[in-house]
Amino acid sequence: MAEDVLTTIPTGIAHHGASRLPSVDVDSFNIELKDEEGFVGDRASKGAFRKIFDRWRKPLRKSGEDPFGDVPTEKISKKALDDMLVGDDTEASALLHSAIEEFAQELAYVTRRFLKTKAWAKTERIVVGGGFRDSRLGELAIARAEIILRSEDFKLEMMPIRFHPDEAALIGALHLAPSWIFEGCDSILAVDIGGTNIRCGVVETRRKKADDLSKADVWKSELWRYSDDEPTREAAVKRLVKMLKDLIVAAEDEGFKLAPFIGIACPGVIKEDGSIEKGAQNLPGNWESSKFNLPASLVEAIPAIGEHDTAVLMHNDAVVQGLAEVPFMQDVENWGVLTIGTGLGNARFTNRRKANGKNEKKNGPKKDADKKDADKKDKK
Repeated sequence: MAEDVLTTIPTGIAHHGASRLPSVDVDSFNIELKDEEGFVGDRASKGAFRKIFDRWRKPLRKSGEDPFGDVPTEKISKKALDDMLVGDDTEASALLHSAIEEFAQELAYVTRRFLKTKAWAKTERIVVGGGFRDSRLGELAIARAEIILRSEDFKLEMMPIRFHPDEAALIGALHLAPSWIFEGCDSILAVDIGGTNIRCGVVETRRKKADDLSKADVWKSELWRYSDDEPTREAAVKRLVKMLKDLIVAAEDEGFKLAPFIGIACPGVIKEDGSIEKGAQNLPGNWESSKFNLPASLVEAIPAIGEHDTAVLMHNDAVVQGLAEVPFMQDVENWGVLTIGTGLGNARFTNRRKANGKNEKKNGPKKDADKKDADKKDKK
């Protein structure tokens, strides 16, 4: 199976789960750090925030003063929580801020643990994605975690990922493909597989052109919340294929020139042959089986796009979501991504270097000024 899959990847396209991509080197991804309580990432997941929030509700619930009444914590939407943050109910707002502060402390602790690993050394900036980021409370927790770390003399920026979590991984899939694949093409198919749903989309670069893909956009996407259907693995792949074929037809009808490429973001440790070593336990069926290979299944089902053979490239979902930020990370060299969702995804990148050893980045005004000051000191 491995040899069959590798032959579907044309020369110049990275292998599945590659550490070397067109714009960045992937220094690490899906690190599973542990402490006395278990996996460190579990302390800063979406579920962890809900547990913290529920714990802060308990004293008020006992006294009958819980502003959220009898509604179970897991049933309260992010929008409802955000509304409470800015609403007139002071007690509800204070309750949420207490939970946000505790979660920010946990996020800072987890981030600190990553920064102390060899792979994450000298990280200058971290973008935070995942569903939790798509809320005001998430943004506050991220900002507070950054302040905590800076107070401990970590020279680090933390910021929410700029794209909507539903689109970040789809846009990031563009950066899995080599630049030559866009010659004569203006769009690709992208797939984002999560713990509860699968999203497919057509990502286009036609309407707002930019050489660095910074203006790429999701033209059309389809979402299937498979957790509601509890499908078998085979049924999930069949549905995915149908979604992709529908998007191919829609893109062609719209006049897009699809590249013969499908980029996939998928949970877990992705091996070079496209199989999944571990970390896919939340997906429908056994995706870690040695007899299952999603890229091979898609090539078999969609052997060509337009007049060319289909190439499929799959990588870890945190990696692909982080890649959406590549055009905006050119003022730093080492950066990472944390994705707060069902679990805590993680990846760390180094921007690629030119042959002369200089980083392929644009120095910001501050960095240029710092360099001039350093040159003056050297001359003295």
